[in-house]
Amino acid sequence: MTYLYQTFLVNPLFNILIFLYNNLFDFGISIIILTILVRILIYPLSKKSLETQKNISLIQPKIKEIQEKFKNNREEQTKALMEFYKANKINPFGGFLLLLIQLPIFLALFSVLSSSFGSDQFNGLYFFIEKPAVLNYLFLGMIDLAKPSLVLAVLVGITQFLQLKMMTGLQSEKTDQVKKTDDFAADLNKKMVYFFPPLATIITMSLSGGLALYWIVSNLFSIFQQEILFKKK
Repeated sequence: MTYLYQTFLVNPLFNILIFLYNNLFDFGISIIILTILVRILIYPLSKKSLETQKNISLIQPKIKEIQEKFKNNREEQTKALMEFYKANKINPFGGFLLLLIQLPIFLALFSVLSSSFGSDQFNGLYFFIEKPAVLNYLFLGMIDLAKPSLVLAVLVGITQFLQLKMMTGLQSEKTDQVKKTDDFAADLNKKMVYFFPPLATIITMSLSGGLALYWIVSNLFSIFQQEILFKKK
């Protein structure tokens, strides 16, 4: 399993990164482009995941109604909910399953960027990809991406906050009926918006600047994607 993961995910991403570096001569810009390419590749998956979350939030009144109607019979409640989801062509587990599919890709990117700063940084390089004499980790000639960066860590927190804030706003577009019965979920979402971004900043303060840059670009792509998907709706 490790061999397949390394061969079909980590190595291809690493070789694309080095190919980009060979042509752009800037490690940071190479990371940005690689991140965008990956996000474009999994765009159909993340789009479906976002749409599933949005659709479920919109049908919350009916879900609450079913749950209340069969509150004393869990089996009938589950059956009624499944029939309702099926009638509305919604997979309640779609968002979760799609996130699971995306997880190996993001872990592979994490592995690629981590290994790029190690002593065996060119391990797994394809024979047709030119090996750089040395990797210059300076981003725009200013930020050393091989070391933790306070500036990038703060930007991770800011972009994470904006992304979560936007997502929470989309999920909160519900009827008054749902808002009254969904206070716990709303409160939890609100806490996540203000708790996770500072945590993300603290985490990235101990990681390389390259990983922080990847996180920033990924957050910005998510913000752009959410804006495009839901503004037109």
